[in-house]
Amino acid sequence: MIEQNLATKRDIADLKRDIKELEIKVEKIRSDLARDLKDLEYRMTIKLGTMMVVAVGAMAALTRVL
Repeated sequence: MIEQNLATKRDIADLKRDIKELEIKVEKIRSDLARDLKDLEYRMTIKLGTMMVVAVGAMAALTRVL
């Protein structure tokens, strides 16, 4: 009964391999997330810049009209 609960060297090696595979997957996800965040930051900067140009243009047009 006790022998069924003991881990063999192969069990430990398999577990270490599985942990290493998970670490690689986590690192890839982390890398993908960092890339996606940089892309999002770039798009947000472009959108904010566009909104600023439109706002300044609208204010300039209003000052000419009034």
